[in-house]
Amino acid sequence: MDKISELPKDILQRILYFLSQKEAIRTSLLSKSWRYTWCTRLNVDLDFSDVAFKKNKQKFIFVVNDTLQRYRDQRLCVEEFHLRISLGDMFNDLDHESVSLLEKWIPLLTVMGMKKFRLSVRSGHRSVKLPPVIFGAVSLQDLHLESFYFDRKAIERMLLFKHLKSLRLDKVCIEDEIFDKIIANFPSIETLAVEECIWLRTIKVDDLHNLKYLFFKMSYITRGEEELCRIEIHPSPSLETIDITNCNLWFHKGVDFRNLKELSLCHVTLSLDHLSSCKFPSLEYLKIFGWPGLRDSHLFIDAPNILYFQFAQDFVASISFAPTSGEWESDILLNFELSHVTSANIDHYLYSKWDRVRIEFLWKILMQRETGKEDQFSFRDLEEARMEIRGINQEEWHPISLSELPNDQERGYHFIRFALKWRQTL
Repeated sequence: MDKISELPKDILQRILYFLSQKEAIRTSLLSKSWRYTWCTRLNVDLDFSDVAFKKNKQKFIFVVNDTLQRYRDQRLCVEEFHLRISLGDMFNDLDHESVSLLEKWIPLLTVMGMKKFRLSVRSGHRSVKLPPVIFGAVSLQDLHLESFYFDRKAIERMLLFKHLKSLRLDKVCIEDEIFDKIIANFPSIETLAVEECIWLRTIKVDDLHNLKYLFFKMSYITRGEEELCRIEIHPSPSLETIDITNCNLWFHKGVDFRNLKELSLCHVTLSLDHLSSCKFPSLEYLKIFGWPGLRDSHLFIDAPNILYFQFAQDFVASISFAPTSGEWESDILLNFELSHVTSANIDHYLYSKWDRVRIEFLWKILMQRETGKEDQFSFRDLEEARMEIRGINQEEWHPISLSELPNDQERGYHFIRFALKWRQTL
């Protein structure tokens, strides 16, 4: 006897609360009691993708309509709503019918307490116009838009979003003026993520007093530095994380990033003088990748509480840190994963993949300091270097020479590292 199916409906809904939407839908096959229970799970996220309906547009629309109507009739909340539409497969365009459905669904979801909304259009290399109705859902706390282009009409009647904490724009086409107006209407935003968005030329992060997390990434290859988007980051005591890839970055000279804990700079152009003059009293994680401007310059980082530093480039850069309050670790990746370094204050440990040719090559580089030869790989401030080994089940490291390295059959059961000691410089 199926006693579970005889439980009250509110108990069945409580059971479904702990299941994913996909798992909940499967319960509709159990019995009549379960058939439509999944449609009105309590305080959950609804995720609809036309891919699951195999290009059956009418069935897709019916299911979304029917589900929302059930929630509305029972006065239930929908906290999260994800909608994924494929253009060119199911919709030839974001046609009038689709726009009218969004104009119907979004206000309805707002009344039902929607806090998080993600709208994604898969359209190959095309972007479609963003329906203006989206900027009427002022109760939103999290908004994620993907593969749209923004025009002035979309923001003509835009209201103030007092509750929005997170905005993510992915593969959207948006001009500076429109972007600025959108940001101006999100005074409480804490997370701003912009990825692969074209048309943007300048982003100014100056009036976002609650911003904690800033993420910007452009993955396409530009033809010149002038084509990169410029990001101007002004002093903000709330900033905790900055993660920037492929852009022209600008800091005020002498800025005190008092609460910044993570800074990641990948393929950026930035004034070294401005960065060296900044203070990072709370910075714990610093990553610098692909920065050609460091080749013939010196970078100083004032981060007394640094815990981890990672650097990847095809040359050894001149980088120094202010005195630190304790031990910290670093990874130095040279010539595309040629080496791997970790550090603890003055003593640094450089690990290599277990490969004799690679180990011999790295050891030759380290020994160049004794011959006085210097090239792009030389370690100018290296005072002492030694090779060490330990077994896979051992804790202690022991000095070893190249001639004493294990043979090919044994190498998989050992770890090799280079212990480096640097000169203390002022």
